Amino acid sequence: MKNCILYIKKILIITSVVFLFSCNSETEQMPYQYFPAFTINLSEPSFFDLNVVGGHVMVTGGIKGIAIYHQSKDVFVAYERCCPYDPGCGRVYFDDENNNLIDTCCNSEFSLILGGVVVYGPSTQSLRKYVTEYNPNNKSLKVYSDIQF
Repeated sequence: MKNCILYIKKILIITSVVFLFSCNSETEQMPYQYFPAFTINLSEPSFFDLNVVGGHVMVTGGIKGIAIYHQSKDVFVAYERCCPYDPGCGRVYFDDENNNLIDTCCNSEFSLILGGVVVYGPSTQSLRKYVTEYNPNNKSLKVYSDIQF
């Protein structure tokens, strides 16, 4: 009987440890969605907001869309809208008041000024950043993933 109780205690401890470590969504690998490079023309009306520093737009691509932000004079950044904390749940949206991207599901906030790092919430990973190339001569912005095929 004593061995049976000891066995049950061991099983409960092992089950509890496995359960605790499986609850963290960030232990799952964030999926990667390759997308072909695309170029946007900042002269088009749908991209006028990107003509001023601090301007931003949302476009399709990646896993749940791409957030593009005009960070400084000739610097643009592009982030995946899929939150790394729980990729299957929400997606990030712009918070103009704080220059952050906020996830609708876990409420994690990511700083646009600091490079997509977490400034609030349960996420411990920064947003996935995509590559951007700005051409001031023709006012175009190329966005692409960092995997080459």
